[in-house]
Amino acid sequence: FGTILFTLRSQTDAPILISNYFLPYLSFKVVPDVPEVFLDLAETISTAILALNQVISQVIGNFEGVHLVDIATDFNSLDDSGNPPTNSVVVCKNTYMCVKENGIFLPILPPDNVDIHPNDSGHEKISMSHKGVLEQLLS
Repeated sequence: FGTILFTLRSQTDAPILISNYFLPYLSFKVVPDVPEVFLDLAETISTAILALNQVISQVIGNFEGVHLVDIATDFNSLDDSGNPPTNSVVVCKNTYMCVKENGIFLPILPPDNVDIHPNDSGHEKISMSHKGVLEQLLS
């Protein structure tokens, strides 16, 4: 990762934006009574993603002109307040991890097709995050 950034930085003076990751498996916590195995999976993967986000921040900190787009914060990844938790609802609204039935988000659980990718709303949220960083750099 550092080698790639070094190479990119040597080729341009333009700002380089690097995104971290949101925690998609928090969607499993949006309703009670989800089997414990899925909650354990969500916790394990979320811990790994948070560690990866720390590495991304540390590596970016070594480069002039490389800037973090904090998708994790924009997806409220650490805000587990509320019932259902805020972070779970944000993931459900912005990814394909949930379906909405009668106004309630329900997580899609294995063996069904679990898709961690952003939906249209999520892509817009991510693009607005990038736009916000660029606007700060250009102001």
